[in-house]
Amino acid sequence: MISTGPLSRTALSRVTLAGARRRVERVLPSRAPLGVLLPDVRPAESVRLRLRRVGAVLESVGVIALLPLVIGVFGVYGRLLGTFA
Repeated sequence: MISTGPLSRTALSRVTLAGARRRVERVLPSRAPLGVLLPDVRPAESVRLRLRRVGAVLESVGVIALLPLVIGVFGVYGRLLGTFA
């Protein structure tokens, strides 16, 4: 690790990644981005597919839940009640 100055012990965090084939331990600055923490972790194709499907379902549910909120923010419900009341 290349350092420009001394780091205190509290500014470091120890990360242990345990997989089926290997275990990796790293000591990194605690503000390190996640990409630095997990550069060589690549899940199996089936796990990636399952995660993509779960992500797509969560995104769909989020969009469907936000549509009534957006309609309410712009006052459409109030105008509809005034029209049909």
